Amino acid sequence: MLPEDDPRSFAHQAKVHCAYCDDAYKQMDSTMDFQVHENALFFPFHRAYLYFFERILCHLLEKPDFAIPFWNWDAPPGMCMPKIYTKPSSSLYDENRDECHQPPKLLNLNYGGKKVKDSEIVDFNLRWMNDQMSVETAREFLGKVIKRGNCPENGSGSIETSPHNNLHNWVGDPEATIHGEDMGHFYSAGRDPLFYAHHANVDPSSNNGEDSVSKFDRREVLFGLGGLYGVVTATGSVLAAPLTPDVFNCDMAQTPGGIKNCCPPRIGKIIHFVPPKIQQPYVRRPAAHLMNQTQIEELERGIQKLKQLDEDDPHSFSHQAKIHCAYCDYAYNQLGSITETRFEVHSNALFFPFHRAYLYFFERILRHYIGNPDFAIPFWNWDSPPGMHMPEFYNRPSSSLYDNLRDPRHDPHKLIDLNYNGKTEDHSFDVVDCNLRWMNDRMKVQSPRSFLGRVLKAGETPKPSDMGTIEQSPHNNIHDWVGTKTPHFEDMGSFYSAALDPLFYAHHTNIDRLWNIWKTLDGNPKDHTDPDWLNSSFVFYDENKNAVRIEVSDCLDTEKLGYVYQEVPLPWLLLNKIPSPNPWIRTEEPEPPIINFPQTLNSDITTMVDRPEEAGSGEEVDVVLVLEDVEYDPTTRVHFDVLVNVVDEAQDRCAAFLEFVGSFKNIPHGLHHHDKTSLRFVITEVIQGLGLERDKNLAVKIEPMVGGEGVTLGGIKIQLEPVFVPLSSSFT
Repeated sequence: MLPEDDPRSFAHQAKVHCAYCDDAYKQMDSTMDFQVHENALFFPFHRAYLYFFERILCHLLEKPDFAIPFWNWDAPPGMCMPKIYTKPSSSLYDENRDECHQPPKLLNLNYGGKKVKDSEIVDFNLRWMNDQMSVETAREFLGKVIKRGNCPENGSGSIETSPHNNLHNWVGDPEATIHGEDMGHFYSAGRDPLFYAHHANVDPSSNNGEDSVSKFDRREVLFGLGGLYGVVTATGSVLAAPLTPDVFNCDMAQTPGGIKNCCPPRIGKIIHFVPPKIQQPYVRRPAAHLMNQTQIEELERGIQKLKQLDEDDPHSFSHQAKIHCAYCDYAYNQLGSITETRFEVHSNALFFPFHRAYLYFFERILRHYIGNPDFAIPFWNWDSPPGMHMPEFYNRPSSSLYDNLRDPRHDPHKLIDLNYNGKTEDHSFDVVDCNLRWMNDRMKVQSPRSFLGRVLKAGETPKPSDMGTIEQSPHNNIHDWVGTKTPHFEDMGSFYSAALDPLFYAHHTNIDRLWNIWKTLDGNPKDHTDPDWLNSSFVFYDENKNAVRIEVSDCLDTEKLGYVYQEVPLPWLLLNKIPSPNPWIRTEEPEPPIINFPQTLNSDITTMVDRPEEAGSGEEVDVVLVLEDVEYDPTTRVHFDVLVNVVDEAQDRCAAFLEFVGSFKNIPHGLHHHDKTSLRFVITEVIQGLGLERDKNLAVKIEPMVGGEGVTLGGIKIQLEPVFVPLSSSFT
C-alpha cells in the first residue's frame, strides 16, 4: 500500500479532482478561481486525469496493456451499478453510496428530475441519451469556452449537465453523509473507485457521437449485475439477462384465495450476502425420523417463538410464510421489466436455489431465537422407507409444529405416495417399491435442464414444461398429499399458504438435500453455468433484520453456507423402472381408434399416435411425446397421468412402470385465468424397454385424476429430436 503522501496513492489521486474542482487553484495571472466544471474544460480535463491515472495503474500492476473499464450506463445492460464494485471485500467498494441504488436497481439518467416508473426507465434513458447526444454545436455538447479572468457560470455542455451530474448524485449517499459523499460531491467524488469507470464512459461520449455499440471493442464494458435485459447488439449476440425481483415495489399477491398482502415490511437498505466464516465441523441437518427429543424440543421452541412475534416483524412465522407467497404468487415484478413481467420461482431453474436461500435464512433466524448456533432444520426423508410417513412429532395438536389444515387421511400412519394423484388412497401395488423406483427415475437424469429446470431470461415467464424432474414430482405431489380439502387445498396444497405449515420446511429441506445428492451420482452431473442463472438474485431478512441480497451463485455449495446433511441410505439408487405385469399385446386386443382434437379431459382419452420414420442419417435422436395446447386454470387442482402401450380401463398404476411416462400436476397458484402450454415426455427408453422399436404407431392414454373437466387438450404427436444432452426419460 502506498503512503498517502505518495502522489500515486489513491488518496492523492482523489485529491487531484478536489483541487481542480473546489477552487484550490487560481487562474494564472488572475485572482479568479480555476474550475474545470461548467465549461469546455470538463471533457479534456477528465480525459487527461484518467490518462495519467491509468498509466499509474499500469505501472503498479506491471501490465502495460491494462485499461480502466467504462461503466456503460448509456446501454441497457449497464443501467445499474456494476456488480464488481459492490462487494464489501473488494478494493473497488465504497461504503458511502446510496444503498437504495445498489444493483440490480435501475438508474435514472436524469435522476432528480422527472420520476419514471421502473417499467419505463430503459426507454426513458435511451431517449434521454439521444437528446443529450444529438446536439449540433460544440458549445452545446462540450460547454462554453471560458477566457482567462472569467468565472464559469452556466457553461456546462449537455452531457455534463445530464447524465454526468445526475449519476454523481445517484451514487452518492444522501442519508449517511452530510453532503452526499463520496460521489455526490465533487471534492470527495474521486474517493469512490466507481468515479473512474463513470468518467471513462463520459470520455468516449465526446468522440464524434460514437454510439454505445461501437464502444464494445474499446475498454472493457461494465455490465451492472450482468445486465437486466436480453439486449441484442449489432452483431446479433444477446447480452446478459438475469432475473431479480423488484422488492421495492411489492404488489398484492394474486392467489387462488383472492388478493393477499404478502409483502415484507418496507425494505430500505439492502446489503449484499457475505458467506459465513465456517468453523468445522459443519452444522449437520438431521433426518426427521432420527431426531432425538432435545432436537425436537428445540425446533418446537424456535417455531413457537416466531409465532409469538408481532405479525409485522420480519422474523415472525407469519411473515416468513408470506415470503413464499410473495415469490410464488406474483407479488413482485422482474426488476426493469418493460412489460411488468412477474417474478416467479416455480416452474424454472430458480426453484432449487430460491428454496435453499429461503431455508438458509429461516434457519439462521431460528438459531437466533433458540440460542443454539448449531441448530439445524430437519429433513423429511420421504425418499427412503423409514421416512415415508409424516413425521409423528409434527402431528401433535399441542405442538407448534402442528397445522390443522392437513389431510386427516394422511396422518403419520399413512404411507406416502410420491406420485400422489389426488384421488387414489389405497393402492393394489407395493407402494414402497413403487416410490423407490420413481425416485430413481426422477434422480437419474444428467442434464441440469432436466433436473433443475430451464433457465429463464429477463422478460420471460415460466411454463409447466420448464420444470425439472424433482419439482414436478415428487415435490408437487407431496404438497398436494399434505394439504387438506379446503377450497384451495390450504395450507400445503396451495403455494400462497404452503409455508404456514411447519412441515413445509422439512419437506423443502429434503428437496435441498436431493440437489446435493444429484451432483454426486454417476455421470457427475453439473449445475447450470449460464451467467444469467448464476447472477439472478433474491432478497431475504437475516437474523439481524438486515435485508440481504443473495445470488444463485452464492447458493451452489452447502458447505460454503456452513451445513451438510446426515448421511442415510439411498435404497432407490439401483432400482430402475420395470414393465407392467399386464402389458398390452396388440395382436391379442384391438387397437384404440384415432380421435380428433381438441378434447376435454373429463374422461380417459386413448388413441393411436403415428411415429415418424427415422431418417437413417446416423444422428442420434430422442423419441418425444408431445401434448399440444394443454389449456387449464392455474388456480385449480389438476392431475392427469400419461401412459404409453396401455389401452385398458383406468387401473391402479404404479408410476414406476415403464408404461407410465409422466404426469401433469398443478398446485393452485395465481388468479383465475387460462394458461396454455405444451408438455414433452422423452420416451426413447420407454420404447426400448417395452420392445416397441419396430412399431409404427403407439397407443397413448391420458388418465385425468382430478380437475380434468377444466382441461382441454389440443392434440398429441410424436416427434424426433436431436440428442444434444442427456434428457429425462419422463416429464421435461
